Amino acid sequence: MASTGNENRYLCFSLGKELFAVELLSVVRVIGFPDLTPMPQTPPYFLGITNLRGDVLPIIDLSKKMGIHTEIKPEKRAVLIAEVDGSLCGFTVDEVTSVLNPKAEDITEKLPATGSKADQFMRKIIKAKDKLIVQLDLNRVFSSHELPQLKVQPSPKAA
Repeated sequence: MASTGNENRYLCFSLGKELFAVELLSVVRVIGFPDLTPMPQTPPYFLGITNLRGDVLPIIDLSKKMGIHTEIKPEKRAVLIAEVDGSLCGFTVDEVTSVLNPKAEDITEKLPATGSKADQFMRKIIKAKDKLIVQLDLNRVFSSHELPQLKVQPSPKAA
C-alpha cells in the first residue's frame, strides 16, 4: 500500500510549558477562542458550548482536563476542533506551534508507564530537535462515562 505521507504528520501545540501533538488528520480546523454559552453542573474542564457554522459543539479546556497549569487565560488560546467518538469537540491549547513530519526513527511507541490517568491517552513520543513531544489520542482523553456528556443533543425538529 502506498503511503500518502499525511499519516505521519502531527499538529504540535503547547499547554503550559509542555509540548504535545495530535495526528494532523484528526484535526478538522483550528480557530480562535469562540463566544461560549456556559452550561450548568459541568466539570471544571467543560468551558461551555459554541455554534460553529451551524454545529453546536462543546469546548474543553485541555490543560484543566490533563491537570496542567497554564498562565494563559482561555480566551487568549487557540481551539483545535476534532472529531471525538463521532462528534465534533473543541479543545483549548495555549498555542499551536508547528506541523511536524518526523522520520520513523524519531517516533517512539514505547511509553513509560506513569500510573496516571494520562497513560490512557498518551500514544507516542516524538523527538524533534532537542525536545520530546507527547502525542495524544483525543479519542481517549475522556473515560467511557464522560463521553456521553460531550454529545450535544439536537433539539427536536418542529413538525
